[in-house]
Amino acid sequence: MKGTLRSLSTLAAATAMTAFAGTQAPYANDFTTRTSGATPSARWVEAAYTPGTLARNLASASITAVSPYAGDCQDGWAAKQGWSNGAVTYAVAADGGNQGLLANGTGSGYANSSSVIVQPLGNEFTSGTLRVSVDIRTPPQGDSFNPGSNAFAMLAPVYKAALDITSTSFPIPLRFGPGSMSHNGQWNLRSLSRGKTSASAGGSNFGQYDTRNAIVAGDWIRYEAIVNLDAGTYTATFASLGVGHPTPDSAAGTAYDFRTYEPGGGGSAAPTTLYFDSAMTEETGGVAGLAFFTYGLKQANAADAPMFDNVRVWHDGELVYENDFATRRYRQIEPAATTVGAYAITPITNSVSSATYSGGSWANEYGATAEACGFFVPTSTAELDGQDGWRRIAGNNADFSIINPNKDGGRGWNNGGVLRVTKEYSRGYIATPIGSIVTNGKVRLYFDLRQGSKTRVSSSVNAGFALCMFGGDSAYSAAYSTQTAYSKVLSGKGVCGTGYYKDGTSEQQNNPIVLFNGSGKADYRNASGSTVAADRSFWHRYVVTADLDARTFSTLVYQYGTIGQKIDWDHTGATIVAEDNNRAFADVAPSNIDSIIIATQGNGNYNSTASYTIDGVSEIQGKFPLFDNLRVCLVNADGSDGLDLFRCDFEGSVRTAVREAAPLKTGIGGEGADRWTARGTAHGSINVLADAAQNQTAVLAGSSGGAGFVVQSSGAVTKNCASANFAADIRPPSFWSRSDGQAFAEVGGDAYYQGVTSPAGDWRATAPRLSFGFACDTSTKTYGRYESVKIAVATQTGMTLADAAVDSTHWYRFRVKANIAQNTCSINVFDQGTTAPAASAADGNRVATFSNVALPAFGTDGITTFGIGGSGIPATYGGGLDDPAVALIDNLSAEIKSGSTFYIIK
Repeated sequence: MKGTLRSLSTLAAATAMTAFAGTQAPYANDFTTRTSGATPSARWVEAAYTPGTLARNLASASITAVSPYAGDCQDGWAAKQGWSNGAVTYAVAADGGNQGLLANGTGSGYANSSSVIVQPLGNEFTSGTLRVSVDIRTPPQGDSFNPGSNAFAMLAPVYKAALDITSTSFPIPLRFGPGSMSHNGQWNLRSLSRGKTSASAGGSNFGQYDTRNAIVAGDWIRYEAIVNLDAGTYTATFASLGVGHPTPDSAAGTAYDFRTYEPGGGGSAAPTTLYFDSAMTEETGGVAGLAFFTYGLKQANAADAPMFDNVRVWHDGELVYENDFATRRYRQIEPAATTVGAYAITPITNSVSSATYSGGSWANEYGATAEACGFFVPTSTAELDGQDGWRRIAGNNADFSIINPNKDGGRGWNNGGVLRVTKEYSRGYIATPIGSIVTNGKVRLYFDLRQGSKTRVSSSVNAGFALCMFGGDSAYSAAYSTQTAYSKVLSGKGVCGTGYYKDGTSEQQNNPIVLFNGSGKADYRNASGSTVAADRSFWHRYVVTADLDARTFSTLVYQYGTIGQKIDWDHTGATIVAEDNNRAFADVAPSNIDSIIIATQGNGNYNSTASYTIDGVSEIQGKFPLFDNLRVCLVNADGSDGLDLFRCDFEGSVRTAVREAAPLKTGIGGEGADRWTARGTAHGSINVLADAAQNQTAVLAGSSGGAGFVVQSSGAVTKNCASANFAADIRPPSFWSRSDGQAFAEVGGDAYYQGVTSPAGDWRATAPRLSFGFACDTSTKTYGRYESVKIAVATQTGMTLADAAVDSTHWYRFRVKANIAQNTCSINVFDQGTTAPAASAADGNRVATFSNVALPAFGTDGITTFGIGGSGIPATYGGGLDDPAVALIDNLSAEIKSGSTFYIIK
């Protein structure tokens, strides 16, 4: 095993009970280095199942990165994107006084595609030996199994990469279980084990063995695979358990080695050694989860459908996972000594990245061909990405290309490259990120635009325009749509912008300003102060200044020469031909700016042969709209240009990159930095960033669409202790994007760590936990956002808001004192000022107190887990430390106290 992937195979044995006297501090985390006490393998994490849906497969198109837990699920089981079939369900079913996992079809036809559900093991194994066992009831052919094609019901250990529910990659070592295939015209049940012919061979079906009559329909069969992670080999056996629903202690009959039976596909000799289907790498990770596969099922009586039960996993002889679908239990295997977790991130510096554009040219004076022109953004809906991050987000007719305006004629332009839009009745919308996310203050957009002489209108296209504007809420990554009505394309993504417009009755094409206010609605009238008609032979420079705090924007339009300019040309003294001030954003406009959008319609005729002249000189450039010299910068307090964020002259572009981060990932069992694990729905981002002094902090951003939480074991339990203290420093967001906005640190037990979830977020409502931080007070709403931020304490049963005023530029320290015996706690909140506090900093002024808060029933071991997360945080995914719309969390700590002696491990 190469690289830095950590092996968990050589762990010191832990005592089942460890005694401490006095005060212990088992957990401290300043998000630079986390220290915590051991979580020995003697302790089990448990989760109970109830009869009903375990995980409901949906069509893969229904499973998205925004909502990876598609369908109902218990205990973290989830459908695998790209391998999910809506014609199959998985449910926990009662069977003769026992419970098992039933896989069944939903229709009368066979679902002849794989259906897969996955779950994390709670550990990651990269070396040593795994023994995986499962009991599977073999269904009769024809009643639920497809007798006319392949069919199977299998279990597989999976690598960590397979747990990313939003990825279609699915690396697995092997899979095994009953199946049916044709053999000499007869249908026989089979054991399937996907492997390789040799250590160096690629994956194949070698290792797929015909069991002839060794498996009887209706019988329970115990399948076991012993996987040698070091050697890359495995052995596998199966044995009958009879017709009665087994327990883990049920004795099996004679075990058959898969190699005893004739290999599929030609009857070659059984191999002496079986190899994995895919090799373990840094990218795949170690074995970290389990998956159930089914194929070729149709709807059947419950007694005739395949059923799974009694799944167990041993690592180097130690039982680490068992699941009888009444209760799942797993051991957390971690080093028996103190664990130190570091968050390695790139230091905070404003770095500049640049890109060079490749251009094209036109084939003749009047039109361009696809072969000769350097296309900028592909028209194919299957290929949406063009050069340097530009992406088509809507419209499928416009062609965007980069041309050299001095080509074939020596026009003497200063521009080395411009963006041209062609095709008659062209419709197209493209966007690119600016490299930063702006959520407050003022930001300014510059662009140069030369109108086209061929703006066209017709019965089907009743308006022609060319616009450039700010976009927000990741407009550049919006799913592609063929929708071309800008009122629909840009609503909710466009912030504000300008350009020119022509309709079927008036020559508004000569007016250089169209005011776009983010609602998908443009104001086509002459702007106030516009007294000079636009001359199509001239370039115009548009300057849009957006005020995100006031949610207004102002526009100036300058006219200058016919030959274009460099991006750094000073327009001071140029003629102002249009001006408009303090026009309001639409209510639906995003609260942030992170991108540029160019929108066009009705421009150009791709193959026209009619000459267009200016002063008797034929000019290809006068025919189509041309864009150039895009620039985005912050605005200083005095109104002058501030820090440049983005420049593009279509010869190259420059972006100011903000920071790199250590991500605390989202997704099912998706562990990020320092073993943090995402639970609940995967909305937004939780990253670790550093300031200029290299102080590192967790940043919660982009959870506007719903809740996003990550959890981590605190390394100890509160069982048998007298009291416990917990603390966190939190800076709230400046406002919320939804009424259920939260920014919390939390503590909970094993059920909270387990993260049982559903699309409706039931886990967030039911998992016992204590939350402390900030929440939305819905009494005030301005510009579509909730601006009242309140100090809050909550459990799964309700929330309490403090009356104290909150300054969203300040940090607040939360100190929780829990009386475990009385099952209550008190919480004091201190104002720590505007500077991020060190963990050792003295408490500031106390601003709020919550007394006698009832603690929930955390479970057998009490409090075992820390969590951080929130919802309704408006900053776009990946917001930075200086973004006031993000929430910041730092300095988590746990302290356990006892009167004399207490035990942290049961």
